[in-house]
Amino acid sequence: MKVLYDSQAFSMQSFGGVSRYYNKLCRYNGGAFETAVSGVFSQNIYAQKLSGLKPFPIKKNFKGKSRLVCAINSFADAAAVRRQDYDVYHPSYYFVPAVPKERPLVITVHDFIHEADPESFPPSDKTAWAKERSLKAASRIIAISENTKKDLLKYYPFVDESRVDVVLHAIEWERRAKKPAPFGIKKPYVLFTGGRAGYKNFIPFAKALAPLLVQNDLLLVCTGSPFSPQEIAALQSFGAADRTLVFYSDEDDLRSLYENALFFVFPSLLEGFGLPILEAFVSGCPALLSNASCFPEIAGEAALFFDPKSQDSMREAFSKAVQSQSLRADLARKGSERFDKFTMKGMMEGTAAVYQRAAAAF
Repeated sequence: MKVLYDSQAFSMQSFGGVSRYYNKLCRYNGGAFETAVSGVFSQNIYAQKLSGLKPFPIKKNFKGKSRLVCAINSFADAAAVRRQDYDVYHPSYYFVPAVPKERPLVITVHDFIHEADPESFPPSDKTAWAKERSLKAASRIIAISENTKKDLLKYYPFVDESRVDVVLHAIEWERRAKKPAPFGIKKPYVLFTGGRAGYKNFIPFAKALAPLLVQNDLLLVCTGSPFSPQEIAALQSFGAADRTLVFYSDEDDLRSLYENALFFVFPSLLEGFGLPILEAFVSGCPALLSNASCFPEIAGEAALFFDPKSQDSMREAFSKAVQSQSLRADLARKGSERFDKFTMKGMMEGTAAVYQRAAAAF
């Protein structure tokens, strides 16, 4: 069984959950299926470990560089689809460059942020249009959680439920000995990872946490891009600017941040799965999560939940976790146990079964 993935996710992300997902399918499937990746160029950190994609030869940025790279990759993707040297085509995002007529198409739906919060995206954003088009053409559809499947059927009622398979995510991290906190961090800290815009709910979260940082001499540590002027102004207004740090971290530093955090907070309003939950679980880091979206499904009883739209609910949960070492220890233990339910073996076997069903029914 040979599966073709295209370059979309590796073109649109330097790193991130979607490209990480396809990297895992390529590198950790244990021989359950053969893979090929089309496209030519990518700066994605995962693409560097895959055969077929290489960095663009001109390192210096210039006007139109991104469009040029995308155009080259799209041409290569479409050509690979037309060659039909594969059994299943599984595009890495929704903008399918060509729909094969003689091979089955498998689509993975990750979330429904564009549908639930369209005002956060410019009118030129065609993601929802592309998603609908690809879902209509798909032989099988993978949903990464039961909650994602529910949203799929809500927003796209034309989808026949019998075409949908739920295959839960897993991560490639394994348990390891704890390492010291990176970046010279000495004080106890609360951890926030990943994107911060819009539905990620960062500003309301920071506002709820700010008084506790001051009262308990804590830091808020974030990963990702530098703070925007708007974020800096908000943190200053909360009195938390001098207690909030942001770092770009590689995987090893990120793991160390989880391992040494007082606790991890994921206040997002909407997610398809929430891989950072598993990252916290395997790292022995207590997890405090929104009671929204897929979070209760993924974390079960292994997290402390709060209402992400309520300052009082967030602050109450944060205060409990700051004050109770026994609560943090209990959450860390339950998280470690919960992590064992999300195995790479299960993810790959589930995905391989989808490919077999798609090919058999075509």
